[in-house]
Amino acid sequence: MASPIESQQHLSIYLGFCHTLVGHVILQPSLESVQALLLFSITLRVRDQLSPAWDMLMIAISMAQTLGLGDPDALRHSIPEREADSSMASRRTWWMLYVFEKFLAFDSGRRSTLGNQSLSSLERDAPAKPLECGQATKPQGYECYLASLANVLHEMQDRSWRTWKREYLDARSDLDSRESKIRATGAIESLLWKWRSSLPPEYQAGCCKSADVQLTPQWAFLFFYYHQAIFVLYRNALLLDWSEVKREVDRFGSKEPWHLRIRNGPQIYLEAAKDMTNLQVAVTESAAPSFLAVATSPLPAAYVLLIYIRCQPASILNRAHFEIMKAAMTISRQRYSSKCTDSQLGKCLDVLENYASRHLSGMADQFSEESSSEPTVDDLTTMSLSNGELLSMSLESSSLSWGSLESLSWDWNEFVS
Repeated sequence: MASPIESQQHLSIYLGFCHTLVGHVILQPSLESVQALLLFSITLRVRDQLSPAWDMLMIAISMAQTLGLGDPDALRHSIPEREADSSMASRRTWWMLYVFEKFLAFDSGRRSTLGNQSLSSLERDAPAKPLECGQATKPQGYECYLASLANVLHEMQDRSWRTWKREYLDARSDLDSRESKIRATGAIESLLWKWRSSLPPEYQAGCCKSADVQLTPQWAFLFFYYHQAIFVLYRNALLLDWSEVKREVDRFGSKEPWHLRIRNGPQIYLEAAKDMTNLQVAVTESAAPSFLAVATSPLPAAYVLLIYIRCQPASILNRAHFEIMKAAMTISRQRYSSKCTDSQLGKCLDVLENYASRHLSGMADQFSEESSSEPTVDDLTTMSLSNGELLSMSLESSSLSWGSLESLSWDWNEFVS
């Protein structure tokens, strides 16, 4: 068996060979050429080469549009002799181009521009109509949910971009800017919540409860990107003075259906980090080949848990959060084993883990020192009050203020990569 270094060298040679063939493929436009370019783009995405993957995908889409794959009428009139299964292959290829473009745009911070009337018309917030009568666990049900989530991610980017544009290019008061941010967050959160709520009951609590093992990697893919969207939506929630944000949410959204969910944004953020780590642990322990196993990691979840431990030192669950954070970092080291050995990434993970460990040890020592002396009645009263205040602290400690709020100012290139 080849060593990891040799495997990387062989893969680099293979990818270089594929690059040399791209020109030949472009000169022979066909369905098979589109599929080859799409597969190459996916391979580059798996290798974390997002910019080359995007460029290759744009070539594939351009060729597909030239062939009329996105237009059923053009396809039917241009190649009427094709058999039914060939026509189905063309439609499925276009569907894959459409969905992958949306997910890659979300990953790389680019704006999605590919539209399709039939696919875009899938209800972004409730793809339930085509999935009634027990069809939700069938492959076509999964495909519908996948396209619907792709539309949600696209709508999320589009709404956030429009909010950013209004904030920085239009003359708006500070109050108007806050209201715009709150309402944009509420609209995006509603899209995600409705999509999650539309899933069949067996997938509401997570993909690992599926009775059909063959579908588990597919549903794991959906939940990974759902949690990624939650991370982007609430990415600064643990660093802000959330009590101030909640006052603004109460002012502008008290009658909206998303009101309570936005108020509990930091807790939703934390739970998403734990859920993503549990998902990645299940994927790792299954040892089954999947996109998540080779192209993703729970690093964002580790970041969320570390920030929570730092900002909420009084939480009695911090030890549990620390263990989950270590699991996320362990999986990340495994996923990027070729990059973590004596690399900046590996050193950063070690530093962060040691910092969290020392932080927890310091809190434990402080608590031990406070508990070692014999308390008086006055000490007990004072201690009860101070500890009560600490234990009642929610996710509202902060080093930033509303003026620094970026969770709705959306810089996709920084936070989705």
